[in-house]
Amino acid sequence: MLGDRIKLVRKNSNLTQDKFAEALSVTRPMIASYELRKVTPNDVFIKHLCSSFNINEEWLRTGEGEMFISSKELYADIVNDAMERGNEQIRDLIIEAHELSDEELETFLNLIRLMNAKKKGNSN
Repeated sequence: MLGDRIKLVRKNSNLTQDKFAEALSVTRPMIASYELRKVTPNDVFIKHLCSSFNINEEWLRTGEGEMFISSKELYADIVNDAMERGNEQIRDLIIEAHELSDEELETFLNLIRLMNAKKKGNSN
């Protein structure tokens, strides 16, 4: 059942209902109602959960397939989304990053991770 799989995602992420709700910008009672199958989540919530936790949407909805999206699928989804939205910055970022040495790429990744961590810290 969908509610059971939502709970499995939360438990697998080692999050309480409060922290899971916070990560998904909903309330704890809403998470509880999904997990207890009192309310069926809408498509927007499902897509947000899948995107936020790298979850295979087909698995979440039906239980079929793998729980997590492979990194290859995730990469393809990100590139496809960027191209559909005409986001040339993502394309340029990938092209430029591809030209970096391993050491430069590691430095660049650390910078991006630091920026994301700071952003996540400011959103709380």
